[in-house]
Amino acid sequence: MSNEGFTDHFSPSGGTDAFPGQGGSSAGATDAFGQSQDEYRHDHALGEDEVVDNRFVVQGPPIAAGGEAEIYRCIDQETQETVALKLYRIALQPKASILEKLRNVSHPNLIRVISFGVWQDKFYEVTEYCEGGTLADSQPLAESDLLPILSAIIGGLAHLHLQGIIHRDIKPENLYFRDRDRKDLVIADYGISSLLPDGKQVWKTGTYKSLTPSFAPLEFFIKNEVSFKYDYYSLGITLIHIFTGKSPFPDQDPRVIFAFLLQEHVPVPSHLSQHVQRLITGLIQHDPENRWGQKQIEQWSSGQQILADAGMPWEDKPPRDRGIPAYKACGARTLKELAALLGTFDAVGHLFDGYIDPWVNWFDSDLAQKIKKITDNYGNRKELGLFRLTYLLDPALPLEINKRKFHTIEEIASLLQSKPDKSTRNALSDIIMGEFLECWIEVTQPVEGKQTLLRAVESIRTRFHDHPDKDLAIFALLYILAPQAPLTLRKDISISRPEEIEGAVSRHPDILIALRTLLFSGHFEEWLRGAFQDRQGDIAFIEHFRSAHKNDQDLGVWMLRWHFAPSLPFPFGKEHAAAPKDLARLIDKDEASTRKGISLMQKGWIRAWLETTGMLDGEKGKKFSAITSSGRNAQSQLESMLHFLDPGLPWPKPAASRQNIDFGEISYESSKTERFTIKNAGRGYLTGSIKLTGKGHGFAIDKSSIEGGPVTITVSANGHGFQIGTRRQTEIMVQTDGGTLTIPVHYLVSLPIKRMLIRSLICGAVGGLIFGTFRKLVSLSAPEYAAVIPPFARDIAFQHPAIVILGFFFSLAVGGSLYYAIRMNIAKYSIRKRHV
Repeated sequence: MSNEGFTDHFSPSGGTDAFPGQGGSSAGATDAFGQSQDEYRHDHALGEDEVVDNRFVVQGPPIAAGGEAEIYRCIDQETQETVALKLYRIALQPKASILEKLRNVSHPNLIRVISFGVWQDKFYEVTEYCEGGTLADSQPLAESDLLPILSAIIGGLAHLHLQGIIHRDIKPENLYFRDRDRKDLVIADYGISSLLPDGKQVWKTGTYKSLTPSFAPLEFFIKNEVSFKYDYYSLGITLIHIFTGKSPFPDQDPRVIFAFLLQEHVPVPSHLSQHVQRLITGLIQHDPENRWGQKQIEQWSSGQQILADAGMPWEDKPPRDRGIPAYKACGARTLKELAALLGTFDAVGHLFDGYIDPWVNWFDSDLAQKIKKITDNYGNRKELGLFRLTYLLDPALPLEINKRKFHTIEEIASLLQSKPDKSTRNALSDIIMGEFLECWIEVTQPVEGKQTLLRAVESIRTRFHDHPDKDLAIFALLYILAPQAPLTLRKDISISRPEEIEGAVSRHPDILIALRTLLFSGHFEEWLRGAFQDRQGDIAFIEHFRSAHKNDQDLGVWMLRWHFAPSLPFPFGKEHAAAPKDLARLIDKDEASTRKGISLMQKGWIRAWLETTGMLDGEKGKKFSAITSSGRNAQSQLESMLHFLDPGLPWPKPAASRQNIDFGEISYESSKTERFTIKNAGRGYLTGSIKLTGKGHGFAIDKSSIEGGPVTITVSANGHGFQIGTRRQTEIMVQTDGGTLTIPVHYLVSLPIKRMLIRSLICGAVGGLIFGTFRKLVSLSAPEYAAVIPPFARDIAFQHPAIVILGFFFSLAVGGSLYYAIRMNIAKYSIRKRHV
């Protein structure tokens, strides 16, 4: 037996409120066609003072609107009375035969139908105007108010039934008061009423539009049957509404209501007297033949014995066997019974062999499809599939955790807050990691934001599946289920928001140890994930630095504090810096503070403070990174960082011991050296480079940088290969973090006179020695040739000895010149080759 088909026609919000002053549709509601009722209020079919059918003058905009119609207050020009005109939407209209019949009926408990017809292609219906609102406006009512209301309803129903009309929509919203004193009650709204053919007591109908499922009896769900007893069942549900102010069904989905009715009676409010409970019980009987009607109600109200329609004493009967076969494996006749008996047979085998879902289809085809999906999707997780089946069959079953039963997630949250023992924690871990908790929540818990909750629980399961600390998963679950629960820092100290950390620390500094433990164990992060799911930025920040600073947990705690209290100053020994320039001042105080500043910089404390408090975003962050990531030494980086912290801090000042270096004259074959010193004449750490400007040929320096203290530079000048008489000059440029110095350096290239004379003498002597040695060798081997001297030579040498002396010096000069010519050419060639 399937309920497939009829549920598609139900309106989730019931019929249209038809009369002024009696409620109307609530904002944001939807009609039977899924359209917003608010939309109808802005698309009025009738304008003010418009005359409908030459008789009814519209008095203003609609006073109520719904999916089927708009309600207008009008003046009847024939009688000058105020009436209610219900203008149906195109293609919608009630049964004209019923309205025609009711127009000719007059009864004090039935609203009077004045006219009906078609206007501008839309059906309209005119009834008397009711000023007292609906019965729904007064609920919940006291039992003392019941009898006059019940009497009016019974009177109106009896007269309708006498005309062969089944109202089919008896509910508090369709019971009106004519008068403002709310004494004169009438039945109204015949939009879905049915007219029984003559001689018929039961009729099948296909009309579902605007039907309110929670007021429909079981026989309508199963067989589409309507009878006069239909209205009395609706009356019973109406009484529950007016005494409790709410529906007896937790869910208004017609499928859920149908499944509920298949298995049990509608629950009667226990706070009512036994007398009233008996009335309601009689009206909501599943069996129409055992259901009370006018006769039984009158017997009840007069205190007589209640007799069934057949004349026998009436008895309350449980839901009867409706022809649904028992489940053979265990004898279950209802879904709840099957859920309770799953442990008595091979339920897993039956489930995955496809035996259970066909039987469930007798009760609920949608539920059967859900069970079929278990067999399709849980083949590798059969235990979980059976678990899901259990709660699909009976969502009211509790979740069992370590022999304790829980019906709501609030109860589980209370368990988590009570610090459960190890065995309970192990059981909780099993239901989380096994996906059982997600399944139970999805199937049984009617909570707001269920999908968000399920995603959060799934996140715990996936993140902690291989995590060694399953207790952390249970801790995370607590704040998923109870996000309002505070975070305990110590037995007597807890916080509700992370911004409260600093206040707690200022009052109780000793909790920093506990805070560090919570932070680096992951508990603080899980608290944020569960209690503040919209603060993903905070969660990502903590997740990052918790991993990055696990070896410096003190810094991690300070970053946490700075993140939620950006005005918290930076700790520097016993002092604190509220602003970057204050920190620069503390670091620059003395040598010890400078060393401490270097340590804090290298460990990342300063960067962490600036980043966490938002002082290092954008271009500032890039600049700071360039400072700390350069290849310079720590003191140099610190100096740049101090000026980043305090741009007004004085810079180091370079000073040179010599402002000008003049080497004088340097021969083209010699070189000279000079020394000068660069020192810091200001504060801080002087760092920079030393270089020669231009090509700097003929000059050299032995230092290329300065770091910190004074540095002595040796400057060399070399005249080799340069033209005699030229002036060589360059500049030594000292570029530092404190400024730039330029020191001129120059010399004049000159002849090496002294060296030339000495070398000429040496060359001449060497030449004379060679010739003398040669002559000696000749004289020994051939004496006759060694003594031969031309006569003119002997005469000149003896007559003019000065010529001999000049010849000697001439030989020296020639030898020296040849030597220097060869040397100069070699030097020039080497210089050209070096600078090509």
